[in-house]
This record gives sequence, structure tokens and C-alpha cells, in this order.
Amino acid sequence: MKVSRNNYFLPALAIAIFYWSPATRADLVVNDDLGILGSGTVNVAHNTNLGTNNVDRYSSFGSHVYGNEIVFQFTIESRLLLDLTSVSLTGDHDFFLLDSLETDTNDDGFRFATGTLGEIWLDFPPETESFGLLEPGTYYLSADSYDESAADFAIALSFSTPDQLDIQNTTPLGRVAAIGSPFSIDTLGSIFDTELGIWDQDGNLIASNDDIDGEIRQSRIEFPALAQGVYYIGLGAYDTDYYPDFIAITTDDDESGSYQLNYPNGTISGNLGAKEIIFFSFEIGGEVPPGDQAMRISNISRSSEGSISITFASLPGKFYSVDISDDLVNWQELDDAIMSGGNSTSYIHATPDLAAPSLFYRVREP
Repeated sequence: MKVSRNNYFLPALAIAIFYWSPATRADLVVNDDLGILGSGTVNVAHNTNLGTNNVDRYSSFGSHVYGNEIVFQFTIESRLLLDLTSVSLTGDHDFFLLDSLETDTNDDGFRFATGTLGEIWLDFPPETESFGLLEPGTYYLSADSYDESAADFAIALSFSTPDQLDIQNTTPLGRVAAIGSPFSIDTLGSIFDTELGIWDQDGNLIASNDDIDGEIRQSRIEFPALAQGVYYIGLGAYDTDYYPDFIAITTDDDESGSYQLNYPNGTISGNLGAKEIIFFSFEIGGEVPPGDQAMRISNISRSSEGSISITFASLPGKFYSVDISDDLVNWQELDDAIMSGGNSTSYIHATPDLAAPSLFYRVREP
């Protein structure tokens, strides 16, 4: 008997398709929202063993892999300084300020926080460090365990309104340059690591500098030109941050000593204490100040024999000195009796050290 094809019993086939993807960790998670905060101190405590481990590092290139973190959220509605004090720590905790909860993965596969603004390491409470000046907004503080034994911690967050430098209490330097005239200000000759900030008369921060060329610990700010008006200089030690509205914050306790501030046609010196800011003012305006052109090198060149020719603007009837340095700190006098050639004078340094990586020259009135 033939069997109809319609009566064939075919085995049922079930196909299951599985899509595999590597496990990924979520962004940071807020454990405690502190709400809107103003000036004052907030005490918080927690245990990182109760947190999650959603981030390994706080920069894409960091080396240490962190453990569980506890994240606090807070909002400020005005510009405030934030200091953090460790009250008690079980184990080793580090604290990170962020402006987002987002994380990403670096090339080595480690998860890192993309919104890191600053970090504080405090090992022996009580210790206090500053996150600096915060603009209005919402922030996140992550307390992360540096080691596996990190657990309980208690900290104090102190918010305060920053003080402005008093523009009525400055040391005036007078008129230092004409409108549109290039000039520079530096701290070469100071015995400590300096930082400079410059504001205009409306409190706009127009320039700041830590190290000259990223290498010399003294500071220099060069101006191709400035408009007419009054300007203000803040001179501080290492780890001074400058902000608009004549605000400068310094946190380092170690740097202090004698300073030297050099500006067109003048130098002022004194002593700066730890965490001190010294405030100066200067003016831009009018014609080129007398002697300003006389102190400017207009051209410098080297001959095929290796000698260096320096040409500078000068005034008739004057004598000038030329100094040389290879680090902008230590200077050696080459000649202190160069007779003016009129409105322009040339000096030839016949035997420079051609093996030196850099040579710097300056012209001055002896």
C-alpha cells in the first residue's frame, strides 16, 4: 500500500540561536544624594564594602586598579571652594570629584571614569586637602577603595565662598608699556617655584603661567600687546590656581621665600610666605615709555664662523651691558661698557659656547 506524502511524519527541529556578548559594567551609581549645598560643612560616612565596583580607574591611563566605590551626589548654586577632611579611615581610601557618572573602557580593557575633575589622597586622618573652586552645577564624589581592606570612612566636606583680592591694596608698578607694545613679565631670580596670574581691570583672567617653557620653575607671561588700562598681577607659589574676579587660591605649604618680579624697565623683590598671594598693578597707555625701546633686542644672528651678533634699539649717549645665560636663571656679564651707536647698537659675541642647547641674551643699562 502506498502511503500518501501528506502522512509522512517528519522529526521536529528546534533551532536556538544564542547571541553572546562580553559582560560590561554600568556607569557609576549614586549611593547618597546630599542635595543642594551652600556654605558650611557636611559630614558623611559610609562603607565601601557596601558599594559596587563599576570603575577600575579614574583616568584612561591610570595604573592602579581600584575596588568598590561609594558615590555621593551634590549640587551647588553659587561658586564655592570645596575642602575635604578625612575624619577616620579603615584601610586606604582615595576620593575623586567628577562632573558625570559616565565610564568608558580603555585599550587595556579597564573601565575608567570619564568625568574626573580632581583627586585627593589622604592616608593619616585628620588631613585636609582642597578640590579648589567649583562653578555652580551638580557634582559627584567617589570614595574608592585603594586596597581590599578599605571599609569604613568618615569625611567632612567644607564649602566656602572664595575671597577676592583687594584691588585697592596693590603695589603699583606704574606705566610699563605703551598701547600695542610687546613686553613680558617674569619671576626669574626668585628662589622658589612661582606661579603668575594676570587680570584686566574688570577682573577677567587674561593669562597665567606656572613654569617657563614647562621646564624652568619660575614664571613668565609674554604679551604681544595690551589695550590701554590698568592690569593686576598675582604672584604666588606652586599650586596656586587663578580664576576670574580677582580670585587666587594657593594650597601648598612648602614653597616660600624671596621673590623677584621683573617687568619692563623695573624689578621689585621681597619675601612671600607659604599660602600667600602678593598683588601688583600696572598701567598700559600713552606713547612708548622713555627707555623702553632702548632695552629691546631687535635682531640676533649667527655668522658662519660661529660668532653671534646682537642688535638692539638704543638712545644716543648711553652705555649698555650685555649678559648671557643658558638657563634663564644664572646670568654672566659679557660686557658692561658698550657705547651706544645712536638709535641702534650692535654687539658681537665672538666666542659663544656652540655646544650649549640654548643661549639667552639680555641687554640692560649698567
